[in-house]
Amino acid sequence: MKIKTISALVSLLLVSYASATITFNGTSLSNAPSLVAGQVGVYLVSTDGTPFTSGALSSLSAGASLTDSSTYGSSFEYIGHNTVTSFGSVFLSSGFDFSHGNGIDQNDAFGVLVFETSTANTLSGDSYQIWTDGSWLVPADLGGAFTFASEFPQLTTASNASGTVVPEPSAFAAMAGLMALGFVMVRRRG
Repeated sequence: MKIKTISALVSLLLVSYASATITFNGTSLSNAPSLVAGQVGVYLVSTDGTPFTSGALSSLSAGASLTDSSTYGSSFEYIGHNTVTSFGSVFLSSGFDFSHGNGIDQNDAFGVLVFETSTANTLSGDSYQIWTDGSWLVPADLGGAFTFASEFPQLTTASNASGTVVPEPSAFAAMAGLMALGFVMVRRRG
């Protein structure tokens, strides 16, 4: 009997330390300017208080995976994505689960980047819009479902910031090589 009691207490303690699943539901963006069907919306959490600005996300390079946290640097953690849809209106839904951990804590700000691309990877020259709201904060680690237009405001206004995906570093090297070859060719003619 004593072993069963101890086992039950240990199990209870382990469960209390585990992160509960948080679910985001509903439409986060609706008929917002520059929102177009087919775009990809990526939800990120700022894990260290870095604001959602194009300057903070300037390292986005072509060919990177939209669903890999490392794409966005050490300040942001990927939590989910969806495709912008048009059915009477143009909107971006959520509908994904995540948990605290990997730097995600209660009251961390979250936002959504909406990319022109409809692929799983960034493309050179793709522009993106950044939407966030001061009340878009990660809830406590108690689990549960949270809905846009209920627990979180649904955004219908212009984005907070925008940016452009830069070419891959290897593309810069290739361009530099072509320019050097061009200079050599011009020099040989002269």
